[in-house]
Amino acid sequence: MIITHNDLDGFVSAMIIHSAENDPDIYPISYRQDRLDMIRNLLANYPNKRNVYVLDLSFSENEIVQILDLIERFNFVFIDHHKSSEEIVQYFENYILDIDDKKCSSLLCYNYMFHRLLNTTYLEEWLKYAIKRDTFNFEDDDEYKKTLKLDNIVKYLTRSGRFGSGAKSLACLLPDLALQIYSEHIAIYEKRL
Repeated sequence: MIITHNDLDGFVSAMIIHSAENDPDIYPISYRQDRLDMIRNLLANYPNKRNVYVLDLSFSENEIVQILDLIERFNFVFIDHHKSSEEIVQYFENYILDIDDKKCSSLLCYNYMFHRLLNTTYLEEWLKYAIKRDTFNFEDDDEYKKTLKLDNIVKYLTRSGRFGSGAKSLACLLPDLALQIYSEHIAIYEKRL
């Protein structure tokens, strides 16, 4: 199971883990949701000792203490880049935390799973935009606009309930092709903003 932030970085992180693990279950989480209840509900009927990847999500120590029973039942792999996660990694046996303003969770996932990825060409293109979006490091205005459009694809997929299937299918496409396929949806979504 993959539980990830519902932004471009979380989306690309899920793409990478799915590509390496072929994990069919991908669930996006927003910081606006009751994340602990959502995690409890997702794991209620999930087999014990299975891998549960938590990607690009930061929790307080108080929140983690509330789900310690789940952390003990499953093989949690926590991958994050937020400074606020420093206080919680002690609760995870498997974690990757790298606080660097030039890195994002998708880069950490890529480095963690690189040896298990068969074709990295498409993922590396997505990764490039996830890094730019999360670090706000754009070469020019066109790159900024393109990155925001990719981010809007993720928002569209989240709102339409297709985040998981989108992460799986778009991992096999270059971002430019995804922009072509979703251009109409992005235009409608951007008008609503």
